Amino acid sequence: MKKNKIIYVISTLLFSLCLLISYFSFPSFASTTGTVSLTESKGLLETGEEVEITLQIKDSKTAAFTANLYFDDTKVDFVSGPENINVIDNRIIFVWYDTTGGKSPKEGKLATFKFKAKEDGLANFTVNGDFYSPAGQLIQT
Repeated sequence: MKKNKIIYVISTLLFSLCLLISYFSFPSFASTTGTVSLTESKGLLETGEEVEITLQIKDSKTAAFTANLYFDDTKVDFVSGPENINVIDNRIIFVWYDTTGGKSPKEGKLATFKFKAKEDGLANFTVNGDFYSPAGQLIQT
């Protein structure tokens, strides 16, 4: 009986040690941070004028991402953007990945979208999404 107890304690200690080693050996899934932002080419617009909205990332390089750009479709119309997008109502879904497997990640400008002013007022734009580092880790944005 005592022999079984000793084997049980040793097995439990070895298992716990293996868990601790594996926990500290691998980096967390989300160990990178970056700032995703939007900038406009022109602040004030007249009805019918166009503005470019640029999606950017700084403080990190991204090898793949899915970005959702929401825009105020009562104030602006979507005109154009990169070819790998999908526009649904007031949402632009933009997907990009590095075809070299992370050897040519992007930093800074990711894409530019063109909009046309429909009427006077403030137009709100919002971006969110999932951005991944060249190592495949989720970038906290």
